[in-house]
Amino acid sequence: MADIAIVASKFNPAQILAQLIASALYLIIMPVGDFLARHLSLYAGFKLNSEIYFRYYFFGEFIVILFGVIIGVGFLNEGSSGTIGAIKLFELGYYIAGALTIIFLVLVAIQTILHFILIYQVLNQNYCNSLS
Repeated sequence: MADIAIVASKFNPAQILAQLIASALYLIIMPVGDFLARHLSLYAGFKLNSEIYFRYYFFGEFIVILFGVIIGVGFLNEGSSGTIGAIKLFELGYYIAGALTIIFLVLVAIQTILHFILIYQVLNQNYCNSLS
């Protein structure tokens, strides 16, 4: 979101279009991939008590957490987003875009923490099921 705000402030139509297309693709692909990689495998893992489905689930969680860290730090787009981008935005005087980036970073941090909690709960539940 902050990337769109930065690009819009520079009034470059090609960059605005590229950011909007990238955001739309992310919003279309991520929920489907998330459902197939994590939710469906977790459901099948508990229903069938199958270890392979739990492995799929944990792999999907690993990917989500990895993306959260990469986005949160700001390794994508040559450091134009994330923590690196927020610092650059405030240095350049883009305070609104910087504030949007900070809000986004807080949401990414909360999401990553909640994913760790979810992994812990699934591990405990899977361990309790394997004992019985």
